[in-house]
Amino acid sequence: MDPRAIRKVNYIKPAQLPYTNAVGQVYDSGAFAHMLERASKLADWDGFAARKKAAKKKGLLYGRGLTSYIEWTGGRAHTEKVSLHATAEGRIILHSGTQAMGQGLQTTYTQMVSESLGIPMDMDRMSCRATRISPPASAASARVRCSSAARRRWYPLTT
Repeated sequence: MDPRAIRKVNYIKPAQLPYTNAVGQVYDSGAFAHMLERASKLADWDGFAARKKAAKKKGLLYGRGLTSYIEWTGGRAHTEKVSLHATAEGRIILHSGTQAMGQGLQTTYTQMVSESLGIPMDMDRMSCRATRISPPASAASARVRCSSAARRRWYPLTT
């Protein structure tokens, strides 16, 4: 069976919109089967067999994969738990379950923490790691370094 056919059976149909899933998220729009067809055409899905055959003649392996993904945007569809920790070195560490994907997450967290706490901050790094002190389902943490003024302000909390 064509893997696209399986997905089309399981996609939300336009007539079902707005659609509420099992965990209460509402999808207000989507042309899922149409987008699959469009992507298949742009990727020359039907030309795959010829490309695979040509690759095999060159001693190369050639494969393809298919996936569907919905990313929510805007609104308050989700909330993300974070925790902040002040260290003896004068750092504020923000632990979060969100994963940086090149969309400015580090900058956003830095700005939010800086504004909320009223301290100047610059982002040190964001690393993907699981830790016992992160919020549930945590996959990433952002380490934020405080300025010297912030260090003096937070020092009593870290001793």
